[in-house]
Amino acid sequence: MTIGERIKKIRQENGLSQKELGKKLNVSQQMIGQWETGKSNPKIETLRRIADTLEVGLWEIVELDQMDLDTRIQEIKKMISQLTPEGLKEFDRLTTEALNENQESIQKKQETTAVQSKEMLRAYSRLNNAGRKEAVKRINELAEIPRYTKPPEHPWE
Repeated sequence: MTIGERIKKIRQENGLSQKELGKKLNVSQQMIGQWETGKSNPKIETLRRIADTLEVGLWEIVELDQMDLDTRIQEIKKMISQLTPEGLKEFDRLTTEALNENQESIQKKQETTAVQSKEMLRAYSRLNNAGRKEAVKRINELAEIPRYTKPPEHPWE
């Protein structure tokens, strides 16, 4: 599956049209269409914005397999070994910046989850026993529908 096909799949799972996603990303519907059909590929910064907007990890859009990941790690190690002291400082700065952005993203997701959990608990606490049983039943039903489930977490996410 191409990056564009994954963007389309995740966009549709989120119930967004190309126009709606474009509006959220401040790009045209046509640009979304070009990405999804493979006529154009978004830059990595744009892929990050797409992932954030669709509330998925970047890896879900890029979808590296383990062999590809191992190869890229070896390439990165080789490039790092060839850096000058100034290059190493810049690499360190960029790495720190990326880690901070990832930490902020994780914190944002945790805060959102906490708010949603409180809302669910408030609603659940208003139910009688029969309502609580029905609520659990319906949540389990939703958890079986791919459109409403998230992919498994990966250690690098």
